[in-house]
Amino acid sequence: MHQRPFPTAKRLQLACCHLAALLCFNRITVRRRHLSAVTGPVLYLGLHRNGALDGLPYLQATPHAAFLLSAQLHRSRLGRLLFPGIAVARRQDRSRGIRADNDQALEHCIQHLCDGGELFVLPEGTSSLGPRHLPFKSGAAHIAHRVLTEKVSLTVVPLAIHYERAWAWQSRVEVVVGQPLVLQPQDNNAPAALRRRFSGMLEDVGINLDSEEELTRVEMLASAATLGSGLAYTDCLKHFEAGIADSLRRETNILLAEAKNAGVLTHQGVPLMPLAASWRSCLTWLVLAPFVILFFATNPVPLLAGHLAGRLLADDRNVIAFWRAMIGVATATLWVPMALALLGMMVGPWALAAYAAITLIGLRLVFPFRRLSVAAYNTLRAPGFRAEFLSFHRSVLRDVTHG
Repeated sequence: MHQRPFPTAKRLQLACCHLAALLCFNRITVRRRHLSAVTGPVLYLGLHRNGALDGLPYLQATPHAAFLLSAQLHRSRLGRLLFPGIAVARRQDRSRGIRADNDQALEHCIQHLCDGGELFVLPEGTSSLGPRHLPFKSGAAHIAHRVLTEKVSLTVVPLAIHYERAWAWQSRVEVVVGQPLVLQPQDNNAPAALRRRFSGMLEDVGINLDSEEELTRVEMLASAATLGSGLAYTDCLKHFEAGIADSLRRETNILLAEAKNAGVLTHQGVPLMPLAASWRSCLTWLVLAPFVILFFATNPVPLLAGHLAGRLLADDRNVIAFWRAMIGVATATLWVPMALALLGMMVGPWALAAYAAITLIGLRLVFPFRRLSVAAYNTLRAPGFRAEFLSFHRSVLRDVTHG
């Protein structure tokens, strides 16, 4: 795809969004399997899982796209900075007194595509961490229909977003780009037909299961499969979405029951034990611990504010990360300059570099340290459980690679 240079304002906005993504997620992986061949006006369709925070990983996959989003995100300056786009008022927004000119926004979207631009739409209209997508609204199909009636060809690209633990701070995320569909003005482009085609495209890249229990099991197995293997989390999800072998299901049930009896902890649903020698994990934990402790000790206010916001303000799992990010980032914008100023005056310039290094290093270590902590605790709590876990891990890998 031809990449246009960004104007200065857009570059600054993207930099702020990348910084916010660094604060919120441990790693964002974009699997751009089909983006290189995409040209011309592009309509991106994304599955909506984790509230407004979906926008940060999606923006890394589609930095040139204008996002169609809820007007509630533009009520604050921070929201407008972190979530740029074309605002519309959904039914639930209007019931809260939030207004936007939806007709003007729709015309803006259509004109943007007719001019050769890129537009990102979340057809579900709201997010859910449930076992399958919510019903798709008709807005994206109507936008595509209007563009095609203007005799403009349109490329439609489906995307899905998969979190290893959506509500957890510093989760890992994968964005998957699906197979593009090129629509020509002379095709059958009735809105109802387009909506059906778009639904099928999104279901191909997403995960569609029958129950929360089955989703939890599939996510647990996918997390286990990625441990030490280099396998992509999304590929493992899709593998187990197709079905879990009866033998592996039985082995998983036995493992989880024994883990509960042994009193071990889980990480992303996995009763984790070290894959390599146990002493290596414990030694690594001891090496990392001082950096993580210093990170928490030097940034207590934004970390505590974000944690409390996620616990007290969120009314469902799919907005825990959003509230943590909004309050945590807002608090950090006040705390960090104040901390830097105090350190500079009381200690000296070298302290500024030390604080910045501690913060950046500590932030990157939160996820691996959390995982190591679970493995180290379980090693001390139930050392005999490791053999059972390793046998289970081998079974999972065998199922994914040869099943």
